[in-house]
Amino acid sequence: MKKVDVLIIGAGPAGTAAAYGLKAKGKTVAIVEADLWGGTCPNRGCDPKKLLMRGVEVKTEAKRMHGNGIQGQVFIDWPALMAFKRSY
Repeated sequence: MKKVDVLIIGAGPAGTAAAYGLKAKGKTVAIVEADLWGGTCPNRGCDPKKLLMRGVEVKTEAKRMHGNGIQGQVFIDWPALMAFKRSY
C-alpha cells in the first residue's frame, strides 16, 4: 500500500482545492470520494440547474423577441434537455 502525507475525504471544491494547495507544498495527497467526483454543485446542484434554467430562458427570450427578428416558436424537448444535463 502506498503511503501519503495527507488523505482528503471528499472530492468537492474544498477537497480538491486543499489537495492542490498541499501538492504545491510538496505533500503527497490522496482523495477518497464515495460518490461522483466534483461534489454536489457540478453533479446535482448549481451546474445541472443552470443547464435546465437556460432552456427556459432561451424559450422566454425567443417569445419576447417574436415579431422583432425572431420567427417561429421555441419548444423545450424535456427528455432531450434532461439527457444533456445528465451528460454534463
